[in-house]
Amino acid sequence: MKADKSIVFNDTAARRQSETELDDHRVKLEKLVEERTREVSIRQERLEVALESTNTGLWEWDPTTREMYFSPTYFTMLGWKPDEFPANQESWMSMVHPDDWPETNSVFHGIATSPDDIGFSLEYRLRSKPGTWQWFLVRGKIVGRNAQGLVNRVVGVYIDITERKAEEKRLRMAMQALDTTRECVYWIDEDGRMLYVNPATEQELGYSSGELLQMSIPDIDPNTPANVWGPEGELTKRLKAGGLRKFPTQHRHRDGHLIPVEVDSDAFYYDGQTCFIAITRDISARLAAEDELRKSEAKFAAIFGLTPEPMTLARLKDGVVLEVSRSAAEYWGYSREELIGRSAGPDDIGFWSDAAQRRLWAEMLKRDGEVLGFGTQLRRKDGTLSTVLMYSKVVEIAGERCVISNLHDISDRLVAEAALRKSEAKFSAMFSMTPDPMALTRLSDGKLIDISNSFAEYFGYKSNEIVGHSTLPGDLGIWSDRRHRSQLVALLERDGEVLGFESQLRRKDGTLFPALISGKVVEVDGVACALINCHDISEQKQHEEQLEVIAHHDPLTKLPNRLLLNDRLHQAMEMNRRAGTRVAVCYLDLDGFKEVNDQFGHQAGDQVLVEVANRLETCVRGGDTVARLGGDEFVVLLSSLADNDECQLALDRLLQKISAPYTIGEMKHTGVSASNGVTLFPDDCADPDTLVRHAD
Repeated sequence: MKADKSIVFNDTAARRQSETELDDHRVKLEKLVEERTREVSIRQERLEVALESTNTGLWEWDPTTREMYFSPTYFTMLGWKPDEFPANQESWMSMVHPDDWPETNSVFHGIATSPDDIGFSLEYRLRSKPGTWQWFLVRGKIVGRNAQGLVNRVVGVYIDITERKAEEKRLRMAMQALDTTRECVYWIDEDGRMLYVNPATEQELGYSSGELLQMSIPDIDPNTPANVWGPEGELTKRLKAGGLRKFPTQHRHRDGHLIPVEVDSDAFYYDGQTCFIAITRDISARLAAEDELRKSEAKFAAIFGLTPEPMTLARLKDGVVLEVSRSAAEYWGYSREELIGRSAGPDDIGFWSDAAQRRLWAEMLKRDGEVLGFGTQLRRKDGTLSTVLMYSKVVEIAGERCVISNLHDISDRLVAEAALRKSEAKFSAMFSMTPDPMALTRLSDGKLIDISNSFAEYFGYKSNEIVGHSTLPGDLGIWSDRRHRSQLVALLERDGEVLGFESQLRRKDGTLFPALISGKVVEVDGVACALINCHDISEQKQHEEQLEVIAHHDPLTKLPNRLLLNDRLHQAMEMNRRAGTRVAVCYLDLDGFKEVNDQFGHQAGDQVLVEVANRLETCVRGGDTVARLGGDEFVVLLSSLADNDECQLALDRLLQKISAPYTIGEMKHTGVSASNGVTLFPDDCADPDTLVRHAD
């Protein structure tokens, strides 16, 4: 029993000692855990502070519980307080932008089901508390799994990249603008080497982007050699100092031709070095336009100086004469030098005899910009008064408003012009009264801008039916032949004016008439137009046709005369020579015709001649010719004869027809017949005149 008590005592003591040691270890372990936890907390706190300073936050996600953790930065970025937003997967996914949701959902689903501990990166948008969308870059990695191997911890960081996305968008827009602009844009360094070129530069110079980026400015610009570039180059210094504005130079195309350009350039800093951006514009068209303008001004000066009606150019504000035509100086009785620089007002030259009229004219000019057909009396140097119609228009010269005036003296037509003078208030009314059709039409497409009354009436339209439409086929169709208008436009573009261009024009009812068209190129609101005048030459054409008939036909019988006979015979000879057939020249001389004249008079004789002509024409074929040479002599050409027998049959038919009785008055007369002579070609191979003589 003693032994047993000793064993129990010893076991109890040992257990107590063991429990004491275990408690000591537990305390030490708890202290160690506490210290380590505090160190981790401090490190996490330091990490969060560091991340927040870079606008970066921490997040964790447990796919098994769908719970999420976000550091405070996350809520600050989106404008939320931490307790305002549930930290779970559903709340977070509800904030994802609809366009980003499919990809975002797919990525996170792939993470939750991934068999590997993978890392990932994703950009998407989240809705902030104010309702705006913010871009985030999220990076993460799988760091934990449960006992079943399912992902239960994903850790990562999130960065607000909204500003970066906005900057990328601005950059894309800027680059898109550079790539789509029609102007040439390129970047260069201090040595003039190309760093960037837009598509317009490639197109203008004929090189690819890759080729241009291997080149420098002296390669394309012969006016800026290599020695003006470099840090100490004259042009480089000028670009750094203030850039270039409208700098004129030339660029060489790949094929060698030079293109005149205008350059604007400024310096900027990129990737630690000074660069220059240059914008160039092809000014070929502008230079050509300026050249055309100089030519136009030269034409205007010539027309202005030589116009037969007086013209003056004066300042609108004070009436000071800037230029006068030669005819104006002569009309007023002054020399040109006496007028230039002086005012037309009553206190100087004193052209105006009625100050109230001048005030009215000036008010109309200021209100309407032009005064057309203004009737008044003006005073010459010798004091005499002339009644005139003034046609004035305000124009701008070197930024100053001026007025150009044309005078039409109507002293001898005052009564007739009174009504017209009152109605002339606009330019369209001025030319609307011309008797010949006049129109202002656009050169490019024939569109009618304005027309005279006579133009609308002559072509059978009302003004509102025609203005704004094109004269070309397919619209009004006034031009019957599009090619004729193209020829007229080409002449106008080449010479500036055309006089007497002949063409067929079409009225509204479809009738055609020949016209002489005159035109002059004018510019209206920067658009090339033509002032067109049409003159109907139908009567002239008819007269020409009548003269043609008179020149080639017998006036009594209307048969071809000797001139036309020779032409027809020449044609028949050529045709029958090719065909291998014959031509008969039959010379007919009327017998008994003199007795008709003597017995019944010349009127009856003319009647018989006309009847003979009609009978002969009814006996021949379409390709044959009956001609009268004069008096009672006729010639018949019989073409395409196979042999002499065919000729004889035709001749017998002619003689028989001529010998039939004629009705003279109320009497039948049978005394007229014909003698004949015949020669055959090519048996008689002579010229037309000789063949006729041989037949006689």
